[in-house]
Amino acid sequence: MFVKWTDSHKLRISEEKTTMIFIGRKGKMRRNPSVKIKGVPIKCKNTLKYLGFTISNTLSWIPHIKDLKQKCALLTNSMTKTMGLNWGTPPKVLRLWYKTITERILLYGASIWGLNMTKSMCRLLNSIQRHQLLLVTKGYRTTSTASLQILAGIPPLDLQAQRESLLGRLDTKLWNRLYLTNDYELKAPSNLGHPAF
Repeated sequence: MFVKWTDSHKLRISEEKTTMIFIGRKGKMRRNPSVKIKGVPIKCKNTLKYLGFTISNTLSWIPHIKDLKQKCALLTNSMTKTMGLNWGTPPKVLRLWYKTITERILLYGASIWGLNMTKSMCRLLNSIQRHQLLLVTKGYRTTSTASLQILAGIPPLDLQAQRESLLGRLDTKLWNRLYLTNDYELKAPSNLGHPAF
C-alpha cells in the first residue's frame, strides 16, 4: 500500500537508508515484525532521529537528552581549550557563550518535551549544565550544582525547559488577531490543494 502511494505520487524511497520504529506497549517485543519495501528488509531501531529530536520506542525523552549531553560535551571541550587556571577567556565571555550557544542547543524543542519532566531528566539536564558552570565560575569540582547556578546567575535547566514549555502553550494576540493554542492542535481541513493530502 505504501509503495503504491509513493509510486502514484512519483516519490522514491531509499530502501537502504529507511529505518522504522515501533511505538507501543512497555516491554520488548519477542520478535520485531518483518517489513520489506520492494523486497528489501527495513531495519528496526529503538530510537529515531527526526528534525533534531531523538524519539524512542517507549516515548521517553531520556535518549534525546543523552544525545544533547554528547553534543554539549564537545562544546565543553571547546570551552576548556580557551582557558587555563589563571589565563584565558574571562568568565563573562564564557557565561555569554553558555547562554547563547549551549543553552539554546539544550532548550531546542523544550516546548514539546519540557512539560512532563521526570526526575531522571532533571538529573541529566543538571549534569550537562554543571560541567559548563564549573568553567564559567571557575569553581571547584566539589561545589554543588545549585551553588554553581547561583554563582553564575543561571537558573536550573529543568526549570528553564518547563518555562519554555509553558510559554509555548500561551494564547497570544498579534496585530489585533488572537492566536489560541488549541487552534493549532486541531485536524487540518481536508480541502487542501496539495496532491499529497
